[in-house]
Amino acid sequence: MRETLQSRLVPVLLLVSTFVAFGCGGGGDDVVCGNGVLETGEMCDGAELGSATCLTEGFGGGELTCTSTCTIDTSACIPLAGECGNGQIDGDEECDGANLNGHTCADLGFDGGDLSCTAACQFDTRGCSKGQVACGNGQIDGDEECDGENMNGRTCETQGFERGDLGCTQDCLFDTSACSSCGNGRVDGHDQCDGSNYGGHSCRSLGFDGGSLSCTLDCQFNTSDCVMFQEDCGNGEIDSDEQCDGSNLNGQTCEKLGFDGGELACAADCSFDMAGCTVICRAIDLGTFNGTMIQRTDDSCTSTAHYDARGTGSGCLNYHSIGNEIVYSLTVPAGEALKVDMVPTDIDASLWVTTDCGDIFGRQCVAGADAGVGGESETLVFTNDTSDTVTYYIIADAYKDCDEFTLTITEAPYCGNGIVDGSDECDGDDFNSHSCASQGFDGGELGCTEDCRFDTTGCTYDCRAVDLGTVTEDIEITYEDSCQGTSIYDAQRGSNCTGYSTGGKEMVYRITLLAGNSVQIVMNGEDLDTSLWVTTVCTDVTGELCIAGADRFTKSDNQPEELSITNDGADAMSYYIVADANYGCGVFDLSIRVQ
Repeated sequence: MRETLQSRLVPVLLLVSTFVAFGCGGGGDDVVCGNGVLETGEMCDGAELGSATCLTEGFGGGELTCTSTCTIDTSACIPLAGECGNGQIDGDEECDGANLNGHTCADLGFDGGDLSCTAACQFDTRGCSKGQVACGNGQIDGDEECDGENMNGRTCETQGFERGDLGCTQDCLFDTSACSSCGNGRVDGHDQCDGSNYGGHSCRSLGFDGGSLSCTLDCQFNTSDCVMFQEDCGNGEIDSDEQCDGSNLNGQTCEKLGFDGGELACAADCSFDMAGCTVICRAIDLGTFNGTMIQRTDDSCTSTAHYDARGTGSGCLNYHSIGNEIVYSLTVPAGEALKVDMVPTDIDASLWVTTDCGDIFGRQCVAGADAGVGGESETLVFTNDTSDTVTYYIIADAYKDCDEFTLTITEAPYCGNGIVDGSDECDGDDFNSHSCASQGFDGGELGCTEDCRFDTTGCTYDCRAVDLGTVTEDIEITYEDSCQGTSIYDAQRGSNCTGYSTGGKEMVYRITLLAGNSVQIVMNGEDLDTSLWVTTVCTDVTGELCIAGADRFTKSDNQPEELSITNDGADAMSYYIVADANYGCGVFDLSIRVQ
């Protein structure tokens, strides 16, 4: 009986499982997208669209299709006439796709740029620009960072570098390719070394047996003077390429090598050590510098090859100067700064200055230049910063070989000579015809700092802040143009609460906060390197009383600057928001949000 019951249950169980598998009522778990059958929950399935067409979906025609997830695809449908997206100007449309109805940015009150159309068929003016920009006229216009030689007071240092010459592109944007942090004496960034700082390295640590490691001008190791010892060096015999070996000088003396005297020695790498050799000074006397340009052309092939200032002095050369040289003596009055230019015909020139004519290895070197290659000029500047007249020795040298060259010595522009020259804004009582008024102030007395920059602390200014009243709800200011503002606020001259110069143009706003209230302030610039800061006095143009500042991002970051302030006092208080820029001017949005 049990066997008979079991045999009869098998078909029943199979039938039940069949109903479970295929469903009895088409439940949600039974839908299979892609089987070509339109099932519950599906809009379509393959070619099965039900009764749906482009017309039933609100279009004027075309071919309706089905996606792989069984939803309607209207991408091939054609819009009804008069609808946004058909490329025609219909109804209240301003534009449609590439059809701008003949309009340009200029038609809409802008000075230029590219007009476009939004998805809602309205003009998109974000590509338009205001402010007439005349790049190449030497003036800072619109959002120009610079123009020609006009750097708007900026240098490599203000752009975050340690040194170098800031340039300007043909598009009036800063060119920092000649700026560098190399030269600060620290091994950082991509530096392998910096000056005499080798980061603990030596020729030996770099795999050589010895020699002198030096550092190039771009802060990379120069191993040209590192050596791998010959296996025979040290045996007292002159082997292979050895110049000497121990006390065996191979019959050579200082005199035979062209020096006037002294004691020749042998270095550990079996090369001559000429540090003990001496020369008699044969410098050409140029007299005492009196402000008149000195220029002469000479040929170093007629002279000696004794001097080699390979970086052994302070601030001297990073390369050998073993070619022929001509030495000049020049007496320089106290406080005088000189510029020396050496223009060779073809050789790789080297130029350096020392205070001792017998200093053939540059141990008293005060300045050096060896930046160019064959045929390129070398230029250096040095200053007699003592209180006495000093005689200096100018060595017109070469990396190797000899050549004809022209040497020119002129008075160098420098801060402190009472004349506005070089990068000076002013110098002593010379303001180059500038005044408080020319700097955008209303009056007062312009001063000059010790580093020859304008001191505007004595200038006066009438507050022109836009009064936004007491903040009780969020305030949104959009498409504000700082090119219409002033350019007198610079937080770096005071507390430097932004961390950088804010020498661009600014707009100033006054808000009042009730006791205990807080706000968040956000400034979002459109193609503008924005700076944002807050002070408690409208005439605080130098930021001495700055209470908050933000300048974390550059223009390329395209990120907003934001800060928060709180009135911790017992009474309502006014604050002045300076919507500023690192340089230039442009369009920005400002949000003041109650917290």
